[in-house]
Amino acid sequence: MKAQNEGARAEVRRLKACISDLLSLSAIQALSRGREPEHIIGSLLEVLIGTLHLDLACAEFKIEGTGTPVTLARFSQVATLELEESLPEIRASVDAWLTDRSLTSPVVACGQSTDRGLSLALVKLGLYGQTGWLLTCSRRENFPTQTERLILGVAANQGAISVQQAQLLGEQTRVAHELERKVRRRTKELQTANLELERALKQVDRLRDALQRENFALREQAGSARGGLAPWQLKRAEALMSEDLTGRVRLGQLAEACSLSVRHFARAFRESTGIPPHRWLLNRRVARAKELLADSQFSLFDVALACGFGDQSHFTRIFSAAVGLSPGLWRRLQSAPPIGEERPAPSKRPPDRAQGQLVASATQVGANPPAHGLSTPVSAGPESREGFAG
Repeated sequence: MKAQNEGARAEVRRLKACISDLLSLSAIQALSRGREPEHIIGSLLEVLIGTLHLDLACAEFKIEGTGTPVTLARFSQVATLELEESLPEIRASVDAWLTDRSLTSPVVACGQSTDRGLSLALVKLGLYGQTGWLLTCSRRENFPTQTERLILGVAANQGAISVQQAQLLGEQTRVAHELERKVRRRTKELQTANLELERALKQVDRLRDALQRENFALREQAGSARGGLAPWQLKRAEALMSEDLTGRVRLGQLAEACSLSVRHFARAFRESTGIPPHRWLLNRRVARAKELLADSQFSLFDVALACGFGDQSHFTRIFSAAVGLSPGLWRRLQSAPPIGEERPAPSKRPPDRAQGQLVASATQVGANPPAHGLSTPVSAGPESREGFAG
């Protein structure tokens, strides 16, 4: 009974030691996170030597991307030199075991060295050993025990998983650094391209401004050479003045529309038409007044306001000076029938919509009388001067 109790206590101690060793191996993965594969495998070998009381632990694994295997070895503090001399023989045994396809268990090989009295245990890393292998050596004859086989299997799995995670993390870091390097390079290229584009745009703006100045100068030179306005300039100026007979269109606006200075425009307009702009506007008002006077339904006051004159007396003075007849007399002469014909009876129809619009327009113009100044008299006499506001 006493012997059975002692055996049970020993088994409990072994189980506790096994659990402690397994916990130590499980902590390797957490402690080695973010480390290099060499550091992970080195830490695993040192833990195995301490927990299993080994004389030698070595491993070989491959690093993805390079294809070159990396070999690491850890020795116990006893008989290190003697074990180093045994490494070629141990490596030969490992190579023989790795080529033996009949060995399929997780602990693929266990045996004794021929002259050193070492017990060897080889474990593959990874599902099919693609990661590498792990070799442990001890002078104990019963090495590895069943518990030690379990610990070696767990150690191999932990080592393989840690190495794969480290390689994956390293690849992710490498890709991130490469991507960051490409982003920095591309950003620098874009900044350079933006600077070049800004310089090009500034150059285009300078060239456009220079071209506009040159075009403006050439237009002035061409106008000076001809002694008058270009056809499009004359047409544009006449259209602007005809649109507003009140004289509110300033001389500067006409010059700007023709891309000329005010002085140059005034001189060129006189060369083209024979009269200054304000005189042309007066003549245009008189011509418009003749068109309206031909219709007897418009009063002289309505015609005066519609043609941009301040009042009827002002209209009468300008019209008489230009035509030689007063507006009323000119209307009667135009409406008089030829000799031998009877005068038609006056129409009694009410004023139509056009007359109402004309009266409304004339009323609006009368509320805003035209400005006077910067003008030349239509003819010699006391008449007031009519033209553009400065």
